[in-house]
This record gives sequence, structure tokens and C-alpha cells, in this order.
Amino acid sequence: MAIDLNPDAGYAGFGNQLQGLLTPFALADLAVVMTDADLTLSSAQYQIPILTFSGTLTAGRNVILPTTPKGIWCVTNSTTGGFSVTIKTSAGTGIAVASGKTAFVRTDGTNVIRVTADV
Repeated sequence: MAIDLNPDAGYAGFGNQLQGLLTPFALADLAVVMTDADLTLSSAQYQIPILTFSGTLTAGRNVILPTTPKGIWCVTNSTTGGFSVTIKTSAGTGIAVASGKTAFVRTDGTNVIRVTADV
């Protein structure tokens, strides 16, 4: 979809077009059933801003993001077993999200940084 920058359309026209472009991304949700092992997200997976993990864990597990993208994610740990899921990059530090909790995290390109507490 091309955005019409016609000045006669005004800001409302531009805003409506922009909302139409962003809505599919804002509503995108990735549900991943984890096996009892660490998980490296694919490029298609890490581009989705809402990540929900389920499955049965017998230990805390890592979800590994590539080191290059900067982004923000809403992460929900819906796994069973009572263990955390740590969102991290392959080269940096990570943030553990407790079982049954949700948190917003972001990356600076290397490390994952907590934006909100687990809720």
C-alpha cells in the first residue's frame, strides 16, 4: 500500500493510511510450543512483537534472538513446570520471564533489557 502524501488529504488522511499499514504488525502474535530445550527464533519469528511460549519445561530455557535487530517484545511465559524463559541474544545478556507471567523487553542490538516487571 502506498501512502498518499497529498497535502489536500490532511493529517487525517495520512493517519488513516498509516494505521492501515501498522495494524497487522500491532496485532501480530506468535504462539510457540517449546520443546524442553533452548529455542532460537527465526528471522520471521522475531519480527512479531507479541511472543507467547507454551509447553512443558523441566528446567529454565533460553529463547535466543539474533544480535542485530533492535526491537521491543511483549513476552508471555505460559509454559508449565514452573520454570522461567530467558529472552536473550546469542552474544549478550537476557531477561528471565517467570512461569505464568508477561513482561515487555527490548534489545539494544546486543543485550535484552527489561522494560516492565513480570505481571
